[in-house]
Amino acid sequence: MPNRPLVVTWHTDLEAYAEHYWHLGPFLYAAYQMFALRAEPKPWAKLARMRVKRPRRGGAQLQLLQAAADMLSSADVVTTPSDKTGKRVLELAPAARVRVVPNGLDPLPARPPIPAAKGPRLLYVGRVSAEKGLDLLLDAFALVRDFTPDAELMIVGDWHEGPTGLRRRLQKAARWSNVRLVGRVPRDDLAAYYGGSDVFVFPSLTDTQALVLHEAALCGMPLVITDPELNLVVDPGVNAIVARPNMVSLSQAIMSMLRQLKDPAFAARAAARSRELARQWTIDRQATEMMGIYRDLNAGRPVPVSEGLAPDLGRPRLGGRLL
Repeated sequence: MPNRPLVVTWHTDLEAYAEHYWHLGPFLYAAYQMFALRAEPKPWAKLARMRVKRPRRGGAQLQLLQAAADMLSSADVVTTPSDKTGKRVLELAPAARVRVVPNGLDPLPARPPIPAAKGPRLLYVGRVSAEKGLDLLLDAFALVRDFTPDAELMIVGDWHEGPTGLRRRLQKAARWSNVRLVGRVPRDDLAAYYGGSDVFVFPSLTDTQALVLHEAALCGMPLVITDPELNLVVDPGVNAIVARPNMVSLSQAIMSMLRQLKDPAFAARAAARSRELARQWTIDRQATEMMGIYRDLNAGRPVPVSEGLAPDLGRPRLGGRLL
């Protein structure tokens, strides 16, 4: 509606997902066009004249990103769950007013840990899809097993719905490579899997906060990740190792973490630090932050924006896009 404050909550790395799901671009573009008509006196008349063409792949991505930039620029405040996402917003819309409000999370219901594996157990929890880096994880795990043959990789997530190539690779790994495919698990039961594993490995480069990292940290797990910008519950060298996004670096990081965990003092510090960081952002704290933003806007007060979010346009690229 016109003359009302607008808050946009931005939780997606649109550039990365536009690359993976470019065919959805025209539909999302149409949705953004409807949003843009919100202040028109007769929006339906203009909407009836609008036509959505199906552009080529690169055109669909560009169309979607341009529409998103218009929306972000027009908002009074854009909230994001991480500094990483805030920087992406400012890359799309340099004039946007960005406030970082991480998603809060409370501890999972307690569950007895699942039975231990014969050797160290690595855990991945999340959607089973190409952009989550599962191919990289499988490559790295194959190297880990060359040196630690009894290591197990447990994947919790609905692998049946993954792309055909990845699904077949997972099935083959489950038969021959000590990969255990658990499938989908109700969220209330996840603590059993976190508690029964040694290291949480998260190879994704496309997540904007990664709530599974938060869940794992609340359960006291040490972390191995590949995205240095997913730093909300990460203290490198204390409870986490940040690898580069290649199989050698990731496998080395996993093996380094497993070696350090043999020291009980290190394991205790890592668990305590994970829990300490994860407890800083609860659901109540997130709600309090968001209500404060709405109160300020309704009262006509300026909403403070987050500092230090200048986009790092010199960071490495992968596949022709910024990481």
